[in-house]
Amino acid sequence: MMRKQYIALVLFLMFGLATVACAANERKVDAGYVQFKGQATANTTSAGYYNFFVDSDDDIMKYRNSAGNYIETLMTSFAQTVTGLKSFDVGVAMKEIATPSNPSATYYKLYFKSDGNLYKLNSAGTEAAVGSGSSSNCTWQTDTYSTATTTTWTCPAGAQFSIIDMAGGGGAGNNGFDNGSTRNGGAGGGGGAFGRYVFKCTPSDVYDLVIGAGGAPGTNTGSGGQQGNVGGDTYINAPSSVPLYRVGGGRVGSDGSAGVAQTGAAAYFNGGAGGNGGTSGGSGATPTALYFGASPGSVGTGGAPTGAYSGGGGGGASIYGGSGGNGGTVGSTPCTDGTRGGGGGGGLAGIVNTGCSGGAGFIEIKTCKF
Repeated sequence: MMRKQYIALVLFLMFGLATVACAANERKVDAGYVQFKGQATANTTSAGYYNFFVDSDDDIMKYRNSAGNYIETLMTSFAQTVTGLKSFDVGVAMKEIATPSNPSATYYKLYFKSDGNLYKLNSAGTEAAVGSGSSSNCTWQTDTYSTATTTTWTCPAGAQFSIIDMAGGGGAGNNGFDNGSTRNGGAGGGGGAFGRYVFKCTPSDVYDLVIGAGGAPGTNTGSGGQQGNVGGDTYINAPSSVPLYRVGGGRVGSDGSAGVAQTGAAAYFNGGAGGNGGTSGGSGATPTALYFGASPGSVGTGGAPTGAYSGGGGGGASIYGGSGGNGGTVGSTPCTDGTRGGGGGGGLAGIVNTGCSGGAGFIEIKTCKF
């Protein structure tokens, strides 16, 4: 097969073509292209020289050295399928183009456009920018769920990766206690556990979200002192209900003892324990560790006593802004609820003084999109 080849390439020595003045060891072609006639072979050269030609059998640009070896340049005048691994020891220059035609099934086209970004195109005509490996090019989408609920989240178009922060619901504070001789405030509830996860989702996939409720106070009967209820777990399930991430709700303790936070199977940090009810009412505890700059909320403050009646314990804090509720103060201020996974404050001493609710957990999803 004999065919004229048009290769837009400056070669180092071409005879019979118009050139401009340049150094003795180079030639510049001002015609904009070099024309080759296909041929079956090329002669061998002297040592240190090479003969370029277009092989008329396969239309591939080749050169032949002084030893008679043929070397392919991988340059052709038309599209060519290259199979196997090809290594390049120099940079590959790609010209900016408009969106090309769709490739065949199972193939992708890579190309630069006039905005300077690299794109990929599949056989269905779906074009997407290819990330540079740096989050500095991200457009961030933030989705926050901070009330106890069951809902869904859909992975957005162009998603590269997501950062998920989540906390379980806080435990409720215990009720105050009074049996006529002992008058203790209730312990504060524990803060919900906290986790941070980084994952890559598939655009349009739907995930199930459950945000744990804050624990509710116990029902007051008899002498009081009833425990509040534990906070609900917060979790995410992948499509087809496959468990993905889960963090536990805050716990509660017996009368006069601290509420204890619980972690789920994949939680990074416990919430803080609630403070003891007692003579002064203990303050809640902060979590023992931080993660990626996620600071804890404030701890609940124990309630002050009045005479024989003690104040309630403060609720434990959760990481990332979850504050524990304050314990009740006798004759002054009742307890307060926790927020964002913080434990509820304990009730002040007395048979009708209930503890306060823990704060609902939360899920915050930040997604990097190109």
